[in-house]
Amino acid sequence: MPQIGRSEVELLTPELEGAKLHLKECKECRLFFTQQNQLQKFIKDNLPTIKAPASAREEVLKSIAARGNAKRKVRKLFPSKYSSRYWWAAAVITAVIASILLFNPFTEKVTNTDHPIVTESQKSSYQLTEELINDYIRYRLSEQPAEFATNNPGELNSWFSSKLDFNARFSSIDELQLVGGRLCYLFERRVALAFYSQREMQKPEQWVSLFIFKDNHIDLSKMKTVNLKNKTAWYSESKGYELTVWKQNDLLYALVADENSLKLTEKLLERI
Repeated sequence: MPQIGRSEVELLTPELEGAKLHLKECKECRLFFTQQNQLQKFIKDNLPTIKAPASAREEVLKSIAARGNAKRKVRKLFPSKYSSRYWWAAAVITAVIASILLFNPFTEKVTNTDHPIVTESQKSSYQLTEELINDYIRYRLSEQPAEFATNNPGELNSWFSSKLDFNARFSSIDELQLVGGRLCYLFERRVALAFYSQREMQKPEQWVSLFIFKDNHIDLSKMKTVNLKNKTAWYSESKGYELTVWKQNDLLYALVADENSLKLTEKLLERI
C-alpha cells in the first residue's frame, strides 16, 4: 500500500483516516487493493488515454451530484445509531465504485462526505459549506487539479466563456499565483472554478479555490455575516478550512482556503 505523507493525512476526513488504519490490519482488504492497483497499472500501460468530450464529463458530474443527494435522503431514513453496522459494507461498495471510476479518464476522484441530519432552515447554507470544502479537499489532493492550466486570468476567462451561460471573470490575487481552472457541476448547476497557490519558505503551500456560479437564491442566513470593503460577505469554517462567500450582480463568489480567507477576499474585492 502506498505511503501517505503527513500533510495528506491531515487533509483526510476521520472516516477516510479510519479506513486507512483498517487497511493496515486487514489482509483481505490489502490483497483486494493490491490486485486493483495491478489491474489499474496494466490498463494504463497497455491502453491509450483518450480525452473524453466535455459533455461526457458533465454527465458524470451530474451523476455524482445526484448520488450525493440520494445519499443524504437515505441518511434521513436511517438515523446514525443504526448506521454503524452497515458502515464497513458501504465502505467496501464505495471502494469498488471508486476503483472503477479511477479507470475512466474523464472521471474525478470522489471524496466520501458524511453529513449529519440538519433542519430544513439550515440545509442550504450547511450544504453550501460542506460541498465547497469537500470539493476543495478533493482537488487539494489531486495531482492535476486544473482542466485548463494557465497563470493568465484573461486566458482563463476566455476559456470559460464558451462553457457557461453566465460571464465568469477571475482576477489575480496579491501573493497568490493562478494555476488554472475547471468546469464543475455542483448544486445542479454549472460552476466555474479557479485554483490559486502560494509557496513560501518554511511554510506549507497555501491553496485557494475560487468558485463562481449563479446565485439562484441560496440561503446564507446560517453563515456569519461580515463587512469587507463596504460589501456584505458570509463566512464559515468546516474540517479546518475557511469559506468566504459574497454576491456580485447576479453571481455568487465563494473562496475556500487553508487560512486567511477573509484577508484574501478583501484583496480580491479591490480588483473586482
